[in-house]
Amino acid sequence: MNGRTNSTSTGEELIQIPLDPVETFVASAYNGYVELKWDDPVDKYATPEGEVAQDPQQLVSKWAYTAIVKKEGSDPTGPKDGIPVVNSNIRDQYKETPFTDNNVVNNTEYHYAAFAINEDEVNSDGVYQTAIPKAYSLVLAENTWEQINYVANEGIAASVWDIGDTISDNLGTMSIIAFNHNNLVEGGKAAITFADTYFSDYYLFRATEIGGSYALIFKGGLRIYVNGKGEWTSITGSGDEISIEYLEDKVKNTIKKQFPEEKVIQIQKRRKDYKIQFKSRKKITIDFEGNVK
Repeated sequence: MNGRTNSTSTGEELIQIPLDPVETFVASAYNGYVELKWDDPVDKYATPEGEVAQDPQQLVSKWAYTAIVKKEGSDPTGPKDGIPVVNSNIRDQYKETPFTDNNVVNNTEYHYAAFAINEDEVNSDGVYQTAIPKAYSLVLAENTWEQINYVANEGIAASVWDIGDTISDNLGTMSIIAFNHNNLVEGGKAAITFADTYFSDYYLFRATEIGGSYALIFKGGLRIYVNGKGEWTSITGSGDEISIEYLEDKVKNTIKKQFPEEKVIQIQKRRKDYKIQFKSRKKITIDFEGNVK
């Protein structure tokens, strides 16, 4: 038995000494399962200052296993509170290769807790992670922007899709050209970088949800707003000229013929027409037949 004892007038009293908590506990949610990784703690020694650690005589808490449990709605308060997920008695068994929890339901929030247990069955403090598995397709083109955004935010895009995968909308086709690329728009790393057919000089860094719709944010300031059906509703170059090649031929021809010197910087698509703003600040309304109102 591990632990230390204090002598008292009534005998010896065992002092239970817990291990340090597990480290780098990570829960990654996928479609129908959650992957868990962590580092198990080392054994604990009562080593006086100046002495070498790991003297067997100074061992006070020896690791036996790590227990992972989960609950819905709140964090487990201990290793016996919640649904047992796995007990691992091989040190660092799931440090590099994750444990897969298949006993999950998509769109359910799971609260995971990891407890290091010593040979006296004394548990460490818990370390916690939350995961919400959601449905998505391994075929990029079969996903909505909500699903793509979820995969990107979970940090699992590179394990779900491949560079070169494409998704089409009514603007054209976007293809993945990089994962975890430097985000020149907002700093840090972009989970997925896309290149677009009509905006080849721009790279999409992320999709931001705005009340059920999405803003596709590109390097250089370009933003494309799409509704819940994936249809674009507005495009802005943040003051810079944008392409109009995706518009109907009659609309394009009218703009090029009647406003040859103007540069389009913003387009709003409405039910029967477009509202267009030029760099000169001039604004026009033009229907799908190319008639300027």
